[in-house]
Order: sequence, then structure tokens, then C-alpha cells
Amino acid sequence: MADPPCVRLHLGELDEVRVSVARTPWPSVLTALTSVVAGPARDVVEPLRGRVARELTGSSVAAVAPLIWPGCSVGPDCLMPVESLDGNGIQGGVELIRDLPGDHLLADLERQFGPAPPARWRSVMLRPRAWLHAYAGAMEETWLGVTAAWSLLRPLIERETDRIGAAVVSGALDLVLTSIHPRARLVDNVLHLPDPEPADYHLRGRRLVLAPMISGRADGYIGNLDLPDVVWIGYGLPGHRAALAGLTDGIAAGADPLSVVLGTLRAELLRSLDHPLTMGELADKLGCTPSQLTYHCDRLATAGLIYRQRRGR
Repeated sequence: MADPPCVRLHLGELDEVRVSVARTPWPSVLTALTSVVAGPARDVVEPLRGRVARELTGSSVAAVAPLIWPGCSVGPDCLMPVESLDGNGIQGGVELIRDLPGDHLLADLERQFGPAPPARWRSVMLRPRAWLHAYAGAMEETWLGVTAAWSLLRPLIERETDRIGAAVVSGALDLVLTSIHPRARLVDNVLHLPDPEPADYHLRGRRLVLAPMISGRADGYIGNLDLPDVVWIGYGLPGHRAALAGLTDGIAAGADPLSVVLGTLRAELLRSLDHPLTMGELADKLGCTPSQLTYHCDRLATAGLIYRQRRGR
């Protein structure tokens, strides 16, 4: 049996690969948008699917149609502004897209598909500026449905960031790369990812950005491998599907504001410190291990939210 089609990213020497993690919601929002519009086959976890679906207008649904064509995985680069990889929200990227001239999108389509883009893009080419505005609006609407879940899952995103950092430092980048997709393979320093439109790309010193996502299929990913300075890959955040399945509309609607910002355990930790406590007392009160408590206290201390004082030895 022939191997399934895939894209191949030639990495070079693994110890020379520059890796960073993008804690940005943009890939999650884009994936949630396209997945919800595509229908149940894209397998977005409830209650996220329902929240996003309630926000989307008819014009937004229509705008996404060219992006969800069966068997097609390539779209214009401008749909994911590289600047959005460094942001905590999506508004900056949305404004960049709204400000793009129509000719920029037309050139982008020609670069991706040649002088005769597929039929699904022809109506877009007639009114490129109008389509860019509709797409930007669709991203804004989707963000309204994703915001609460993104905030509540921040602790998982932080944990994933630490996991990748530890793997890079310890020379285990190969384990990270083969974990971003169930069928990802690393052969002779070439990363293979399944894709209906196969192609070869070479890293050649560009930065590799991994972007954990809280939406999309369990075996899905998105990315851009041919930008001049960076390669980015959005993949499913480990544990996000189980975490999302545990949320309900009622929980999200009545979520504790401090928990939304900091995560449940850190919110409880801060509220417990209305008077000084030892680390042992805190661990018992919160029901966590000493190492877990130290991790969270380090983050809160760095943010200036708590102060630790060493006593005795």
C-alpha cells in the first residue's frame, strides 16, 4: 500500500532548529471558524461548537466557503498574519486584514494557485476587499465564541509551553514533533505530516513556531511552511478536548473572573493567602503536590501577585 500523501518539512540538524511556542488564539479561532461552518464532520467539541455557531452571521458563513473545500488544504497566506503569532488576542490581526488592499489578496491567490485560481475563489476575486472585510468579521464573531474557553484553558497552554521548552533543552525535539499529529513521522530529520496536497519545504534556518490550538479535529493541524522568516504549525493542544467537554454553557457564562484570568488553582491559591501560610499548609489546603504548588507560586511571584519569605534552613 502506498504511503498517504503528506507535506515534508526538511529540518536539517535538530540541535540547530530554533523553536518557540506561540500562545496566540488566532490558529484556534481560524480552525474553530472553518470547522463549525464545515459541519459535524470536523468534530469541534461542545460546548465550543454551539458558542461559535451562535455568533456567526450568514455573511461570515458564506465568506468561509472557499476555505473548507473537500480535499483542499491551501489558502492565501494573508489569512493568518504572521504578526498575529506574537499577540494575545486577534484584534491586531483583524485590523491588518481589513486594511489590506484587494490587490494584495489577488497576488496572494496567484502565488498560491498560479494565474488561474480554483473556481471556489473566483467570486472572491471579483470583490477582494469585500471578502477580506467579511473574513475579518467572521474571525471577530468566532473570537466572541472562543474567548471564554481560551481563557479557561490557559493553564493547559502554559503547561504545553513548558513541555516543549524542556524537550528542546534536553534534546528531545523529535518527541515533540512526532506528538503534534497522530500520524506525524520524523525520518532522517524530515517531518512528515499528512496532507491532501503534498509538497516539500526546507527550514533553512527559519524559526519554527508551534501554536497549540483548542479547536479542530483530533487529527487536524494548520500551518504555513513557506513564509520567508518563520515556519508555523498549529496543532491540537494535548488534553484540550477533554477539558472542553467538561465545560458547559452555564459554567462559562458564570465563570469566576479570577479563574478565567489565572486558572482555577491559581485563583484558589491567591484567595487562600488572606494571611501567610507555609508551602506545606498551602499544598494541603489546595490538594496539590509540593512540586505543583512550587510551579504555580513561581508564576504568581514573577507576576508580583505573591511574596515568598524563606524561614529557617
